[in-house]
Amino acid sequence: MKSRTKILLFLDLLGANGALTLAYLLIEKEPFRYFHPTGAGFVRGSVILVSAMFTSYFMELYNRDIRFDLAGLAARIAIAINLAFLGLLFFIFIIPTLTVGQRILTCYLLGFGTLQFLIHAGFRFVEHKFELLPRVLILGVGPLAAKMGDVVQEMTHNYVLTGFIPAGSEKAVVPREMILDNGMNLIDTALKRRVDKIVVAVGDRFNEYPLQEILACKLRGIAVLDAPTFYERVMGKMLIEQITPEWFIFSQGFQISGLRRAVKRSVDVLISLLFIPALLLLFPLVAAIIKLDSKGPVIFGQLRVGENEKCFTLYKLRTMDNNAEADTGAVWAQNNDPRITRIGNSLRKCRLDEFPQLYNVLRGDMSLVGPRPERPEFIEQLKEIIPYYSERHLIKPGVTGWAQVNYPYGASVEDAVEKLRYDLFYLKNFSTGLDIMIILETIKVVFNQRGGR
Repeated sequence: MKSRTKILLFLDLLGANGALTLAYLLIEKEPFRYFHPTGAGFVRGSVILVSAMFTSYFMELYNRDIRFDLAGLAARIAIAINLAFLGLLFFIFIIPTLTVGQRILTCYLLGFGTLQFLIHAGFRFVEHKFELLPRVLILGVGPLAAKMGDVVQEMTHNYVLTGFIPAGSEKAVVPREMILDNGMNLIDTALKRRVDKIVVAVGDRFNEYPLQEILACKLRGIAVLDAPTFYERVMGKMLIEQITPEWFIFSQGFQISGLRRAVKRSVDVLISLLFIPALLLLFPLVAAIIKLDSKGPVIFGQLRVGENEKCFTLYKLRTMDNNAEADTGAVWAQNNDPRITRIGNSLRKCRLDEFPQLYNVLRGDMSLVGPRPERPEFIEQLKEIIPYYSERHLIKPGVTGWAQVNYPYGASVEDAVEKLRYDLFYLKNFSTGLDIMIILETIKVVFNQRGGR
């Protein structure tokens, strides 16, 4: 475990202890009652503390490579606190002797969440103020190295770019002043520059890798990453152009077990059953407005490609003129698309046109979270052009997804490539925690009316 993670964990543990002590002091006037080393009090206090620390770790609060600002930090802490609350309720239900007063629990979690935000935000400030950010050295000077340099420059709140090291016969396209061609070998340069991380970005010239020097750096405690892995970690998407089948096979992730699928399916069914009745109450009003605005059915079905490339009928509220594609066939939706009706434009912005898809979720055609299902007319074209496009069909498509909350509505092959980067990231990092983040991001997107066409 890295020093930064250890420090943050220690500070969070102090904050959790302080918040719990303060909660008992305010509510019961006995701050140390539940910290006696014997009896149920100690067990109770330990479970409370461990639950908050575990959910913080689960939400990647100690992972520097995860890209989020202070607002994102606050959102992740809020999710961690709520997960801790639910976890504690479960433990209390299973083991009644762990029962804690609701006021104490609420006071503790709110206090800890506030302290944790201040700790992490303050730690970031200190890192920048005293130049404690990890230093990155890029091995290579070609196009791939230049791209990695741009990525590091985008992440100035997390990393410092120390420069580029030439490797082999690559033609330099990076800024000349950033090339560290000082006659020293890689390990000596890395140590002199106090490098924490080396990104290997030499394209496909494997014979030009200075393998012994890279190994020496790794054995000295310097992290070594290939370009696709580094790009994925800091950008939240995949560098498709540099991914090989071998990389897919040997990289961590892409572990979509039967248990994870079962948990995901259970959540899909539960949420669908909760929201469908509520949304049905709005249906008569929305249906009447759609009928008054334009002729045609209120709900229409459209063929989409789902899990394992099996087609299914996706249902939506109609937002376009009836038979809008009768003369043109299937075409991408565009900004200010003339086929969209007046009420359809509003329905799309607030995503209300998507709610019939909960029926698809209930039927098992879709999940709440996953890659967006595409039309079969486009799939064959995209599979021929874009490598690994079929892999997005390994799981059920989603009403929302990682690509949908990170990238605008796709309306071209170029957009499909960019969205595939996010879809493959989702497949690789498939988890309940990521699904929760996507659902919360979706709420934010809908609230701000971003991305719809």
